Amino acid sequence: MMNRREMLAGVGGVAAAAALNKLGGQVPNAEASPTLGLVHAGRAVEFPRKADFRIDAGYTYINGAYTHPMPIVSADAARKASEGRSALAAPAAGRGGRGGGAARPADPKALFAKLINAKPSEISYIPNTSTGENLVVNGLGITKFDGNVVTDTLHFDGALVHLLELQKQGLDLRIVKPRDYRIDIKDLERVVDNKTKLIEVSLVTMYNGYQHDLKAVCDLAHAHGAMVYEDLEKAAGAVPIDVQASGLDFAACSSFKWLMGDFGLGFLYASEKAMQRIQRSQWGYHSTSAMTGHFPPFDPEADKGSVSWTLSNNASALSFSSLNASACRVMTMS
Repeated sequence: MMNRREMLAGVGGVAAAAALNKLGGQVPNAEASPTLGLVHAGRAVEFPRKADFRIDAGYTYINGAYTHPMPIVSADAARKASEGRSALAAPAAGRGGRGGGAARPADPKALFAKLINAKPSEISYIPNTSTGENLVVNGLGITKFDGNVVTDTLHFDGALVHLLELQKQGLDLRIVKPRDYRIDIKDLERVVDNKTKLIEVSLVTMYNGYQHDLKAVCDLAHAHGAMVYEDLEKAAGAVPIDVQASGLDFAACSSFKWLMGDFGLGFLYASEKAMQRIQRSQWGYHSTSAMTGHFPPFDPEADKGSVSWTLSNNASALSFSSLNASACRVMTMS
């Protein structure tokens, strides 16, 4: 006989041990620690990392799939970034304006790229997941309604609203229903054809945590000339993701769940190959790799008008991202 707290503690211990065994296989030279943690580079990494958060003693938070608390270091970084925007100081000599000789913080896009096995050039900042999904749908010309889109009822409800509104306008939308709370790949196969432009699903579903076989979905789509967009909102930071091995084309997520970031910051992934098939829906300064003004006598004259430019061919160009990288240092993903 045991009470609910004892049962949860026991189940949590088993789940944590299983997760740590998997994690130990992903961290070089890591060994399981008797303190329910990892030993890496001769140093114990213990879990849970309660000291990393401002959570009162006696509380246990288990709703990270909804909104995860930000670590103390992330909240401090956000505060310092805000203070830096409201202050002006003389640049430190020989430090390129980085006073005190502080080390340059890691690039969040590069860290996220490493997390999902992508290239930094395939990652862009977006304010939220829905923005990423809209950019992909618009960029693929879905609104021309000359093909179909396949999804399932376990997909994020906000994304389904988007697709269902397009269905009202003429989109051939094919929605697969679950069997025993799971999406059978055979049911997807029945509705995908050579007119399918996109398969759009959530890697980890919000309703019951069902996880698609990402490679199987991508293989199915590519066999018919279609592309795949995955909503990583509930997956990034919680489950292993390898976009290269799976062949994924597009993905997006916010950062306020398992990535432990803040609202208003997310990531869009667009593979180099997929970018070649995108018709961009937004243009501007941040979508260029080079731009030159032509306003004599200060700039060279040209016959091309007041400006000449070269478009970038990376994910940032797709999202027309104007988010300042320094403002994104609040992300703590190390």
